[in-house]
Amino acid sequence: MNRRHARFFSQYPGVAQLVARVVWDHEAAGSNPVTRTTYLKKYGAVMTMEDWIAYCLSKPGAYIDHPFGTDSTILKVEKRIFAQFFQLHGQEMCTLNCDAASGQFYRQAYPDIVVRGWHCPSVQQPYFNTFPLNGSLTDAVISEMIDLSYRTVVGKLPKYVQKQLNHSEA
Repeated sequence: MNRRHARFFSQYPGVAQLVARVVWDHEAAGSNPVTRTTYLKKYGAVMTMEDWIAYCLSKPGAYIDHPFGTDSTILKVEKRIFAQFFQLHGQEMCTLNCDAASGQFYRQAYPDIVVRGWHCPSVQQPYFNTFPLNGSLTDAVISEMIDLSYRTVVGKLPKYVQKQLNHSEA
């Protein structure tokens, strides 16, 4: 893509998102989800809940589960939850696992956007952050939080499982 196209997409972000969808739909058969994620980040389109689920699935060992019913999409690695996607009052939401310090950092950096895990028992709330997927957080911040969540969960797994996941990543 040349500079003229990039300038056009930056002036009309809705067009960039539409083009990204068309490109993805055209390549959908057998395409790697990271391809679309990278494309959307590069041209500034806001990613949807489906895009974030695809991003999570690109992590080694990640898979979808529905232990709480079909209303929520739960992403796990080795039977441990690292991301939850759901709708709350018509709003797409995400809850991610984290350590207490990182959770507090994001809640302070983005007050009234990132909140403690709203559905978690009070003892577990400091270890989960919930936020809307409405563009109030940048895609870069969300991907950073997803990566942290994945690393946090994988870090709690036995060392031999961590090695297996690291080898599948390479």
